[in-house]
Amino acid sequence: MSHHPNPCLHIDGIGIVGLPLSDRDAHLIATTGEDPVRDTILIDRSEVSFKNPKWGPHVDEAVRGHVWGKLGCPPCKSAPRCEFRKLILQKPGTW
Repeated sequence: MSHHPNPCLHIDGIGIVGLPLSDRDAHLIATTGEDPVRDTILIDRSEVSFKNPKWGPHVDEAVRGHVWGKLGCPPCKSAPRCEFRKLILQKPGTW
């Protein structure tokens, strides 16, 4: 069992998307998002939300407690943060 909370990813027009991503949900996302680059689907952050209230604090802790330290950055006056910009779905083999 994972110690990471399920984000309960919600996409407007689709609803809650299960993770790991199923073929069905990937197809729904692919038909909903814009395709500016072949084999890459973008969904704007205004259409995406995380319904699990534990997800935000979990991500913040990961950034502060793990990522920031691994980068070897010195302490700062303000805490590091991450910001969700858009959802990107790439078809298999794109990378």
